[in-house]
Amino acid sequence: MNVKSKQTEEKLNGVFYTPFEIVDFLTSWITDKQQIFNVLEPSAGDGRFVKQIVELANKANVTAVEIDPLECEKIKAIDNTKVINDDFYNFYEEIKDIGIKYDAVIGNPPYIRYQFLSEEQRNYQSDILKRNGMKPNKLINSWVAFTVASIELLNLSGKFAFVLPTDLLQVSYAKELRKFIFKELKEVTIIRFDDIVFSGIQQDVVLVFGIKRDKENQKTLIRNIGLKDMSQLSHKVDGTPFECYDFDNSDKWRKFLLSKNFMEFYENKFINETMSIKDISTIEVGITTGNNKVFVVDNERINKYSLDDYKVPLVGRSLDVSGLYYTENDILHNSLNCRKVWLLDFNNRKLNRGAKKYIKEVESRDEHKGYKLGLREKWYEVPSIWIPDAFLLRRMGNFPKIVKNEIKATSTDTFHRIRFNEGIDVAKTLVSFYSSVALLSFELEGRVFGGGALEILPGDLKNIRLPKINDGIDFIEISKKIDEKLRANHEFTEIVKWVDSLIQPLSGFNKSEINEIYDVWNSLRRNRVE
Repeated sequence: MNVKSKQTEEKLNGVFYTPFEIVDFLTSWITDKQQIFNVLEPSAGDGRFVKQIVELANKANVTAVEIDPLECEKIKAIDNTKVINDDFYNFYEEIKDIGIKYDAVIGNPPYIRYQFLSEEQRNYQSDILKRNGMKPNKLINSWVAFTVASIELLNLSGKFAFVLPTDLLQVSYAKELRKFIFKELKEVTIIRFDDIVFSGIQQDVVLVFGIKRDKENQKTLIRNIGLKDMSQLSHKVDGTPFECYDFDNSDKWRKFLLSKNFMEFYENKFINETMSIKDISTIEVGITTGNNKVFVVDNERINKYSLDDYKVPLVGRSLDVSGLYYTENDILHNSLNCRKVWLLDFNNRKLNRGAKKYIKEVESRDEHKGYKLGLREKWYEVPSIWIPDAFLLRRMGNFPKIVKNEIKATSTDTFHRIRFNEGIDVAKTLVSFYSSVALLSFELEGRVFGGGALEILPGDLKNIRLPKINDGIDFIEISKKIDEKLRANHEFTEIVKWVDSLIQPLSGFNKSEINEIYDVWNSLRRNRVE
């Protein structure tokens, strides 16, 4: 739970100062090859972008917008600079309709979550997005509206250069922003770094810069560049060619990190030889109890209140399961380690003395007054308790995790719950999840967080692809061996290679294609976690 009073000032204001290497690179690009006269820095901070622009382009006049009055005082000392001590949203509202445009916009916009914005800021953000044909929602971070408004304020052929979170490449709430950028810019360069470049935060960033469209019906030229760190900026970018892409603008930009040839292979043969997980199953998020401390319990609490009649086996954490199967032995092992392996299900049940006592004690501690609990007719009855065929870990580290449900367990929302359609070969499907084909799909469709965690949200699941595989091997036996290898902590990449070797002859991919899929998957994975 994010409590505003507990957040750092940096989080609330979205302030993270840009390293000089990035400032120098982006300002050099802005001032290169064409004369610029009017530059906007919509979130000027301590003025490091402003100072560098003025030094590199002596004829440039910079408008610096900054909400912090102390930072404004620093910027006022810079020549050829007009300082606006105000929220950028206010500034935008004042000039949006009077024809003021800029030759360049540059900066590192604030990263402020929706819940930390003031009501006025939320309204301004909503208006900016609606004005440009986008739908606002409560997931959208402030940097999205900043980006849209900044591009809107550019002259034709004007230059845009922002430092943005890697969320731009993949998250669903940035989908419309990606479409907007392709609509508005005729050239786009995306630079990502293997290393974290902002000290003190775990948010990966990308550099996005380009030139505003000056004609209708221009195709967007793209180049995507991967660098180890900032030291490579000066000599790894110059000379990298642009490529013309013809693609669905709604796709996640993470695919642009693929080579053009592989991207074409992915969009054609890869899609044809795979199927969506949604074609063979129903998937829902795990249970949201409203208060896991009350409903997710260990054996000690079960015994103390005589709650055996109400307990349902539970997968609550990734740590709870190490193999491909969730079994009675897993429950026993987790119980012996004092883990919380049971969900309390009081739904439409007659309550015994122990259950009544337990509920009364929870109420005496006011632990039943949460928002979700307050919406229920009976706060202690948790909805949507159903038993899936398998579980899919929602947020993963190195690798995705699919788990076969062997003991009629359910799960918290740490996992997605999967129910396979009638007639589906479950063992074959489980094996296919551990192929590089499926794993590549996870890497491309998931949302990457700072530190390398990969999250699959419900809306992403329809795009997860599994290889189409013919019969020909004993998939039950293969799935058991995968389980054994996982529990024995075999190197995961070796498990994947082994699975690939077994399914390749039964799939529509040749050996060379499977090897390339493996290499691309492993490269994306390493870039994410290492």
